[in-house]
Amino acid sequence: MSTAHFAVPTASVIGHRRDNPFEVACFRSSKFECTDRSGEPAFVIVGGKVEIGRGQTPLQCANIEWAQEAGGVTDEPDIVHSTSTILHPRLALVVTDLVRDVRPGKTIAKITDGHCPPEIAEVTVDAHYGAPDHVVFGAVSGDITVDGRELLSWEWLDINALDADSLINRFGAGHGMMLAAYREWLRIPDAQRYPLAIGNFGQIADMLRANGTVDLTKLTAR
Repeated sequence: MSTAHFAVPTASVIGHRRDNPFEVACFRSSKFECTDRSGEPAFVIVGGKVEIGRGQTPLQCANIEWAQEAGGVTDEPDIVHSTSTILHPRLALVVTDLVRDVRPGKTIAKITDGHCPPEIAEVTVDAHYGAPDHVVFGAVSGDITVDGRELLSWEWLDINALDADSLINRFGAGHGMMLAAYREWLRIPDAQRYPLAIGNFGQIADMLRANGTVDLTKLTAR
């Protein structure tokens, strides 16, 4: 019997220093390990599922995920008390890699947080998380706070100083590929910079290995 597939949109947040958009807040994750045999927790950026069943937008999701994961907030409606926020968040990239994060055997109730007809709630599907992923960026204001469970610690990383090996092997969830694309996007002159749709993280990894950089023109979905 064939398996049904379910697209799950997400939002990711690139929080940077106010005076340097290339210096990004990166978090050690308890869910991912580096693939360079160090065994260390891998870096990730903040992100989560857009709850479209509740009418949530990607920007709302980004603000809530940041407050919960980097602002010490446990009660979602209380995001005004977050210890840190993203100033003037804007869309940078839309990632369209549909096979970057496929999670088999998820119930529709789980994927939609119960916002589905009861007769299909327990139906299992292959959930394609990040289909698409809306990548929002902005300057960090306030003091970043992590809970020490899912996100263990954080630090500022200058993405201009990260080589291909670091971007590929020291980040989880493909976030190194995302930051590589964001780095090249920032180098576009302001007047010509607009949100870009990109796909195929495998292509990004191949470009990094070959050239240490990413050619956005070969990743942009027109």
